Formats: sequence, structure tokens, C-alpha cells
Amino acid sequence: MGVHAFVDESRRGGTYLVAVALVDPGELSTVRASLRKLCLPGQRRIHFKDERDSRRREILARILESGARGLVYSCRGPSRRRGRRVCVG
Repeated sequence: MGVHAFVDESRRGGTYLVAVALVDPGELSTVRASLRKLCLPGQRRIHFKDERDSRRREILARILESGARGLVYSCRGPSRRRGRRVCVG
């Protein structure tokens, strides 16, 4: 059975992070619809860097309720390219 993965990356100080949310294909449309309902008026999508902490908690709670699984990879490195290679490669 396959899985659908959503991936995002970030660099915080000297730490490179890769976050992955895994969703079973049969649940994908349900999870997307649930998260779409969290968009505020005028918002086309949710992006954590633009959200207040209270909204981030609300979004994370909805993701957890959906049954999605998450993974976070991190490493310390001098560059984004090296960090990506270590975390993903």
C-alpha cells in the first residue's frame, strides 16, 4: 500500500529541518477537505510561517485528528544544500 507525503524544509540558525506528513491515499481527500476548512477568509492555503502560535496548535490538532503520521529529520550543518543531502539523501 502506498502513502502520500507532504514535505517542507526550514533552516533555523545552524539547524536544517525536513518535516514530512504521511497520509494514506484513501484518506487524502478527507484530510485535505478538513484542512481547507481551516483557511481564513482570503487565505488560499495554510503556511506555518504566516500563522500565530494559537493557529499553529489548532492546525496541528486537526492534522493529528486526521490520522496523518509525521516525521522530522534534522541536522546541523554549514549550508542548506549539505543539510538537505544529509537529511534526505
